[in-house]
Amino acid sequence: MTDLLPECLTLTPEPSAATTALPAHGGVYAILDEADRPILVATAEDLRRVVSARLAAPPPNQRTKRANLGEVARSVRWRATFSAFESALRYHLVIRRLDPGGYRELLGFAPLWFIRGDVGEPIPRLTVVNVVADDAARYVGPCATRRDADGLVTLLEDVFDLCRKFDILRRAPHGQPCEYLDMGRCPAPCDGRFPMDRYRAAIAAALDFAAGKRFERIESLRAAMRAAAGRQEFERAALIKGMIERADALSTRDELRHLHDARAYRWLIVQRAGPRSRSARRQLVRAYCVSIAGWAETDAVAVDSQPAVAADWLRWFDSRPEISGASDARERSERLWLVGKFVNKGRDAPGLCYHADELPTVARLAADVAERFLPKIAEPEPADAPPAVSGDPGGAAE
Repeated sequence: MTDLLPECLTLTPEPSAATTALPAHGGVYAILDEADRPILVATAEDLRRVVSARLAAPPPNQRTKRANLGEVARSVRWRATFSAFESALRYHLVIRRLDPGGYRELLGFAPLWFIRGDVGEPIPRLTVVNVVADDAARYVGPCATRRDADGLVTLLEDVFDLCRKFDILRRAPHGQPCEYLDMGRCPAPCDGRFPMDRYRAAIAAALDFAAGKRFERIESLRAAMRAAAGRQEFERAALIKGMIERADALSTRDELRHLHDARAYRWLIVQRAGPRSRSARRQLVRAYCVSIAGWAETDAVAVDSQPAVAADWLRWFDSRPEISGASDARERSERLWLVGKFVNKGRDAPGLCYHADELPTVARLAADVAERFLPKIAEPEPADAPPAVSGDPGGAAE
């Protein structure tokens, strides 16, 4: 546990009083009993305030179902964190280690969802899953909710005329075509009139579309809409127009605009790395490289070290740094959920998030860091002011 929560405080007979020695910034912490077993593992924006409250005895005459942790707690272990992202990342590591059987109920984020398709299967189809398995399939996502993922599958079925009734398709080439053939919205791969190799190509194209390659298909839909209107097939034209509007939403809704192949889901994320400061010399930040394979982080640096550090970060990210790996598909998927939780907030996300396909220039990254992590009006800094130290107390998680 010491590698995950390196700092330790031994509690006195009055534990709530002993916690005044805790720092007043954010962190991940564990309250331990006399056998060093975890009683509680959590995150806090102010370790001193939160842990003190956790260990305080309830008022004598107050009835409460909350356990008096101060009676059994003997020590507190913690690691300092200075952003909600870092807290979530490290909390995930800690609870997986301490409670491998029951940690999933303690996760602070819900599952995200992916579209799965494997063109190598005898009868390929698109399905919705929340774990990226170790197989040959492609996974595109993440979607914020199961409903969003189901809606994406429905859109792909409409845009690419995919089979909606897999119970019929699985009998190909001896299936009985359904009403979608009569409506001109399915080429009937179920009875063999549309070859299965071409249907596999349509599934692959649908996955490409979901992952961001949309321009050509949307332009062909616009051409088809104009042609239908020219033939006075206004119902058909309206149907295609609706498809286009739904496809455009993939690029505008924050919870859908970051769809990518899961195995290429790789982000450069910049977060606060020290207490809040109005000084560019004292405000610390660091970069993270996070992917399905794991994550790595840089050393904390001051904001005023930009743009030189921005250039270093981009070179570091491009070099694909050695990362802390995940043990199984579930853990890798959970990391994608965690990253997606922050990325899907769009402009409201704490810190800065850049997908590998959308990296900024050095100048843009340096400007973004200064704008995000410093107030509009900074306090003047004496020329001989000391640099910041990552463990300084007084900050709060973002």
